[in-house]
Amino acid sequence: MHRKILIQIILVIVFLCIGCVYFSRQSRLPASVKTFSYGAYSAEVTSRQLLAWGRAAFVSRDYKIASHALFKLLKKYPHTGYIEEASALLAKVLFYDNQLDESAKVIQKLYNYNPHSRSEHMGDALLTLAQIYQQRGQMDSAIQFYRKVITQFQLHRGLVHEAEDLLLKISL
Repeated sequence: MHRKILIQIILVIVFLCIGCVYFSRQSRLPASVKTFSYGAYSAEVTSRQLLAWGRAAFVSRDYKIASHALFKLLKKYPHTGYIEEASALLAKVLFYDNQLDESAKVIQKLYNYNPHSRSEHMGDALLTLAQIYQQRGQMDSAIQFYRKVITQFQLHRGLVHEAEDLLLKISL
């Protein structure tokens, strides 16, 4: 019994590894990511896989693939447990791709979804929003959101330090 479960777990891990290799070798995602195929095997793409692909593409600075995977995740799985992480990452992807209006819309939608969240992902999204305001020259709004991150996300020291550093640069 235990051996059968162990074999199933190993097969799942192998499938995920093959999937990551397959995806990383693609120059871009297909127009519609509905299924993931490798050879004769095909499986429905999960929200977890889409998030992993979005993260990997973001790290490799392939913002087109990252935004496609994350938009797909948010559209296909609107009630996933990854909604905050995917939205915050998508906002950052769009920010780095200089799509400031789209990034701000994603953050606003995330904030409307859960305005009382104190998760690291929400703090990261609000930090990105502050940077958008700063880039637009709206310094009062930028300062307001930097301060919001500093005061409301105390449990996430990395975010607080980053917000303090960016706020200090505005003040100079």
